[in-house]
Amino acid sequence: MWSEVSKYTLIVLNIGFVVAGALLIYIGATNTGGWTDVFNPATNAATVSVFHLVLAFGILVLLIALMGLFGAMKRSKCLLYTYALFVFIALVIFVLIMITGFTSASTANKWDDATFPAENAETSVAEAFDTAYCSVLVDHYCVSGSVSDAMSIFSSTSASAAATIIKLFNLNADERVGFKNLCASLNTTSKDSLGTVNVETFNATCTACKQAGSVDFSSLYDWAQDHCPLTTSSATWCVNYLNTKNYASPDVVYTKCRPAVLDLFKKFANKIAIGSLVFSCVSLILLIMACTTARTTNKDQDVYTAA
Repeated sequence: MWSEVSKYTLIVLNIGFVVAGALLIYIGATNTGGWTDVFNPATNAATVSVFHLVLAFGILVLLIALMGLFGAMKRSKCLLYTYALFVFIALVIFVLIMITGFTSASTANKWDDATFPAENAETSVAEAFDTAYCSVLVDHYCVSGSVSDAMSIFSSTSASAAATIIKLFNLNADERVGFKNLCASLNTTSKDSLGTVNVETFNATCTACKQAGSVDFSSLYDWAQDHCPLTTSSATWCVNYLNTKNYASPDVVYTKCRPAVLDLFKKFANKIAIGSLVFSCVSLILLIMACTTARTTNKDQDVYTAA
């Protein structure tokens, strides 16, 4: 009776692990960078790409699950004990990830209670965040925001001056092409015909537009719109940062977004930690079930041989 319960429990749980392994492989193969790159300096994670580790671990989980599945179905003592060994290794990995997650959440709490920078590591997090934030937000207003929104964000010109510029370059204020057409117009228009237009400001923005867009972080724009939208002051800082690659002080981007970033960091770390805790518990159950099934398989074979 107990051996049958162990066998079918192993089969059901390993089917779940097959799905989990396939999901990890998909995540590791289709994602690069993102929030993991931003928060990596604040954790004890390796410098190797997190998603490469996720991909490798997904393959390992899938292979272990398949081994356990076939071992339980065939009641193979050799497969089950080998499976138990790998489950133990996976259990250790999950425990380490869980510890890293809870430690990272604790770090976020500690930083939240201190002034910036709470530690040297937070400066690294700030630089990683600023690079991603400025690239993604500036790129949006350069290529897909409306012309009027882009001008209001990147230029201190008055509404009447903006209207003059839009008329001068024959632009559609509502067209969602950002600074794209304006930059093209600047390159083909003589300085004499520009009159009082602040060419230097626009040229700096156009140069920054060329630098932006190199970061593949599609979810950041939506997050920023909800928690930390781009302002004129942060846009000015971003343009200077993208053009010079100089981390200018004071940082008006990360410090403005810091509460929301740290809150996300805590949630991000806690999700990883709790997920690893769940997988650790499941791995422990699998380890017990695998050993139990292997032992009862051995006893069943002895009974069969004696008979």
